[in-house]
Amino acid sequence: MAKVTELTERHRRIRHFLGSLAFQLGRILGLSLPSLVEFAVRELLTKLRLGWWAVKMGHVGKGVRMSPSVSVHSTSRYSSKNIYIGDHSDIDIGVQFIVFQGMVRIGRFSHLGPHVLIMAVEDVTVGDYVALAAGTTIYTATNDYRSPDRKELKMLISMSSSAPEEMQVVRKGRVVIEDFAFTGINTIVFPGVTIGRGAIVAAGSVVTKDVPPFTIVGGIPTKHIRQRPVPECNF
Repeated sequence: MAKVTELTERHRRIRHFLGSLAFQLGRILGLSLPSLVEFAVRELLTKLRLGWWAVKMGHVGKGVRMSPSVSVHSTSRYSSKNIYIGDHSDIDIGVQFIVFQGMVRIGRFSHLGPHVLIMAVEDVTVGDYVALAAGTTIYTATNDYRSPDRKELKMLISMSSSAPEEMQVVRKGRVVIEDFAFTGINTIVFPGVTIGRGAIVAAGSVVTKDVPPFTIVGGIPTKHIRQRPVPECNF
């Protein structure tokens, strides 16, 4: 009986010590005990979510931050394995990966802003130190009303992906966004486009053709605005 009483007293002291520690820490940080518990639970859930994506995706590098609201839509249970995210990149709230057979490769220290959408029918490669601002959309396939064999002169082409295949013209192409490039808010990138190293695309632009390195473009479709200075330390 004495041993049970001693253990109970020891547990009470440990609980008291932990409670006091949490209270003092809360005072230093300006947080209440419930807030500290909420913070700890949120951090735990974030780490569990990141661990889940590390299992589901092809690769998630060290130091990656990924919002709980990131989503992957795919044509098979294995398509999410086509996504590779480099070290120390940040995948923000509401980012969507729609993966068919394409590969998605995100480099190191890159940021995909809120509600970026990547549709990978073909490959999408995002380099290192790239910033895709909120609402940037990348397409690797799109319907067209023209065809190489001039089929549109014989029949009316449907732009609906639900139409029979013979009534559609689908243009596909991989997208490459090279190191240090930036796309402004609500930029749309069309299939087959390469945005060069250090290039800048103004907000609200539609990119239908390649952007040379260190070039600033904008508009619908994009037009040349000016050149960006090339630094001496161009690592």
